[in-house]
Amino acid sequence: MSMAMLCVVAADRPGVYQVLTSQSHRLTVPIPADSIYRVNTYTEGPLSAETDAVIMVEDTRLVSTYTGADGSDGEGEEKEVECHLAQVPAGENKVKMYKSLVYKRPVVALLSTGNELLDLQNPHPQSGDDWGGIRTDRRYKPHCAASVTTWSTWAFISSHVEAIQKGLDTADILLTTGGTSMGPTDLLKPVIARHFSGTIHFGRVTVKPGKPTTFATIPCAGDVAKPVFALPGNPASALVMFNVFVVPALRKLGGWPESRCQLAPVPVKLASPMNLDPRTEFHRVVIKADMDGLRAFSTGGQRSSRVASLSGANCFVVLPMRTQEQSRLEAGTVVSAMLIGEILNV
Repeated sequence: MSMAMLCVVAADRPGVYQVLTSQSHRLTVPIPADSIYRVNTYTEGPLSAETDAVIMVEDTRLVSTYTGADGSDGEGEEKEVECHLAQVPAGENKVKMYKSLVYKRPVVALLSTGNELLDLQNPHPQSGDDWGGIRTDRRYKPHCAASVTTWSTWAFISSHVEAIQKGLDTADILLTTGGTSMGPTDLLKPVIARHFSGTIHFGRVTVKPGKPTTFATIPCAGDVAKPVFALPGNPASALVMFNVFVVPALRKLGGWPESRCQLAPVPVKLASPMNLDPRTEFHRVVIKADMDGLRAFSTGGQRSSRVASLSGANCFVVLPMRTQEQSRLEAGTVVSAMLIGEILNV
């Protein structure tokens, strides 16, 4: 008959012990102090090394299933919280921390402007506002966004005002694409300033791509100013500026430590020469690992309208501004990079 037994050292006093099994510890290896070994054994079966007594499992009481390993729940009430936020860090419950500071994940409203993408199956694709705008929220979820609501708007002031107000009513942060450049239908900045009494903190940045990127705040009820990130409409510009500006903001609002809000820089070597621009450039590349470390391979032409420059890109290398003394970086130069995807092997 098989029985569940616990191998112990008879001289040990009653107390709380960690239970080891064959999955975590070999039977022939002495067990650590403050541990006991569980066996399902027949009569006259072997004991764990250096133990000299057994007790019945029924004569013990389970205190905790917490192991301290990554992914395991905390003890007592300190389990994974209901809203699926991060678990209490290992060790905090061992120093009598009975309270933990938590943050509400921000809700993002995404507003797409313009009519670049149309439904070709619609016989009158410009007769309504149900066009095929950019409506993905997958990039937000890893950065503390609780949910994303989306709207699209045509190039009219009234539709801009309506869409922005809807975003302010439902979200903590507004993120827009398009409508920030110099065209006659780029209406976001004047609408924010004149119709919502918003403050434009900056309306241009000296980077490539993403020059028209705008950041504003709009006063709302309760003496709250909600942030607005207005990104360029070109996909390459929008993706780069999202990672440079929006990701840190989402992480900050979500309670991340200050030191982890920005994407961590990684040193990489250029696989080929790269010309420098008068602006700081975030050059789209594919990072590959080999015996010499990480190497950056350009994805080709870097025009902000060239969507192909994003194909396969898993990183941006940060190229400094061009100067009279330096107009390009040679192959093998070590530069800082921002990872946005998995590193590939050569």
